[in-house]
Parts: sequence; structure tokens; C-alpha cells
Amino acid sequence: MENTPPKKKKALPFILAIIVIGSLIFGISKYIYARHHEDTDDAQLDADVSPVLSRVSGYIKEIRFEDNQLVKKGDTLLKIDESDFIIRLAQSNAAMENADAGISVAKANVASAQASIDAAKSVVDAMKIRVWKSKQDFDRYQEL
Repeated sequence: MENTPPKKKKALPFILAIIVIGSLIFGISKYIYARHHEDTDDAQLDADVSPVLSRVSGYIKEIRFEDNQLVKKGDTLLKIDESDFIIRLAQSNAAMENADAGISVAKANVASAQASIDAAKSVVDAMKIRVWKSKQDFDRYQEL
């Protein structure tokens, strides 16, 4: 019998050589790529940012500008859906009419109270006259 070494011993250096050569090829390709490309996960961009504040809030109906477009003061940038404002206006008008009706009722109540006061004053005056007449009658009967 011949003494033949097993095939596993010849295959192990071959597999290690393939892994080392593959690692070198992968590492070199990544190194060459990294020399010509910049890759960041936390990149930041410096730019001039001007805040745009609207006087009212609402849903946007139309956008009247493009990205990075130069705009001037007074340009209309967005058109806001006015349906919410129309509803609020109608509610405000209804509340105002309700308040006007309340004012009319209050004025009517004031007029009614004033009439009641005038009637009460008339009754008081009538009672004063009756008291005066009764006193006159009493004095006259007293003299008789």
C-alpha cells in the first residue's frame, strides 16, 4: 500500500489562498472607489434659508413657485383653500345676527321695564291723590 496523503491536506492551502486573494481584490476595489468618491451618512449642506410665514393657516390649494426659484417681496407663493374661511365668516355673521337679536330683545325688555316703571309711578301718584283726598275728607268731617 502506498502512502498517499489525504486530499484534504492539499485542498486547505488552496482554499486559504482563494480567500486571501478574494479579500485582497475586494479591499483594493473598495480603496480605489473610496479615493474617487466621498460617501457620508451624516452630510450637511450649507445654504441660505429664508423662513416664509403666512398670515393665516389652512390647506394649500395651489403652489405658485418652483424649487430654488428667486422670489421677491410681495410675490404670491401659495394659494390657501378659502372654504374654511368662508365657513368661519358665515359662523361669525350668524353669531353677530344672534347678538343683534339679543340686543333687540334687551332693548324691548328695557322699554317694557320703563313702561312698567311709568305705570307704577302713575299708580303711586294716584294713591297720593287718594290719600290727599281722604285727608281732606277726614279734616272736613272732623270740623263738622
